[in-house]
Amino acid sequence: MPYHYLDLREPMTTSVLLADPQPLLRMGVAALLDAQPDLRVVAEAAAVQQIEAQCAHHRPDIVCVDIAMLDPQPWDAIAALRRGHAAPRVVVLTHRAGEEDIYRAISAGANAYLLKDGPADELLHGLRTVRQGGSYLPP
Repeated sequence: MPYHYLDLREPMTTSVLLADPQPLLRMGVAALLDAQPDLRVVAEAAAVQQIEAQCAHHRPDIVCVDIAMLDPQPWDAIAALRRGHAAPRVVVLTHRAGEEDIYRAISAGANAYLLKDGPADELLHGLRTVRQGGSYLPP
C-alpha cells in the first residue's frame, strides 16, 4: 500500500467566500485572491440570504463580508456565521471606518476588520493572519 505524505513546502490553500452586493468589487477582489498561490475564492454572495447557503455548500475557511449588506443587524449576522455549521472565520471588508463599528464587529466574532479603500497588500496580509488563527486590524 503506497503512503502519501503531506508536502509542507507547498502553501496551504485557504478557501474564501466573498460576500458583497457590488459585482465589480467582488470581481476585483476575486482576481486579486485567485492570483495568490495560497488563496482561492470558492463562492460569492451578492445578498445576505445567499451567505448561509454558500457557507453550507462550500464550507469556506474565511467569509469576507461587507457589514453594510448585513444591515439592520450586522453584529447578529456575524455571530450567527461564527456559530454556524461551517463556522468560518470572518473578515469584514467595508467602507465603514467608525470605531464603534469596529468594536462591535470584533465583539460579535469578526477576526479582522479592513477598509475597502485600503491597499491590496493589507487585505492579503489580513486574510493570511486570520487563516493562521490570528486577528487583524490595520494600523
